[in-house]
Amino acid sequence: MLDSQNGKRKIRTPNDAALSATEVRKSSLKI
Repeated sequence: MLDSQNGKRKIRTPNDAALSATEVRKSSLKI
């Protein structure tokens, strides 16, 4: 799940972590 993107940007700030979390939630809702 978004491994390539996470590997490229390597979450550095808490904001990125929150954004990634929201993206995961949205993707799970779509399923």
